[in-house]
Amino acid sequence: MTKYGSHAPALAYCLSECPAGSNVAEFGAGQNSTPMFNLFAHARELHVTTFESDAGYLAYARQFTSALHCAALVTRETLQRQIRDVAASDPAFVFIDSGWLSFIDANGATCRVVPRSEILRGVIDSARIVLCHDTEPGKYFERVYAWDFSGARYVKHFEDFGVRTTLLSNFVDVSKIHYVSAIGL
Repeated sequence: MTKYGSHAPALAYCLSECPAGSNVAEFGAGQNSTPMFNLFAHARELHVTTFESDAGYLAYARQFTSALHCAALVTRETLQRQIRDVAASDPAFVFIDSGWLSFIDANGATCRVVPRSEILRGVIDSARIVLCHDTEPGKYFERVYAWDFSGARYVKHFEDFGVRTTLLSNFVDVSKIHYVSAIGL
């Protein structure tokens, strides 16, 4: 596994815990995460929406679309509007009101049009679990990614694979989760 896939064990654990029929979201398509979302969509009957603002990454994500996995092009204005208005009628964004898992990849192009802290604020009170990739402290990450976990009641950092991934929730005490042992790694 490369450092770009360091979030894979935590993501696999979270997806395996999603109840069948759950709505889940991927903010920023990725070569490791998007195929995994697709695999779990079919294995666990999850309803996945991959949000992307970059045409190249959107084309990649669309290779995995099906009745259970859609990929949506978003603009800064669209994403901000949907994050702020959970009652919007667009069914592609219903997860914001009822989602089980939201995954935010800091390197994803979606995060370049809307700051990751704003996406996090938009989903932390509705998604049962939020998983954020590339969250390690340091001058570069703090300046570029600007993570702000102050709105989360529970926070757990995983640094097992060299790049930190953070699990957050306002509903589940994620501080006690040890995903590596839970999935047999």
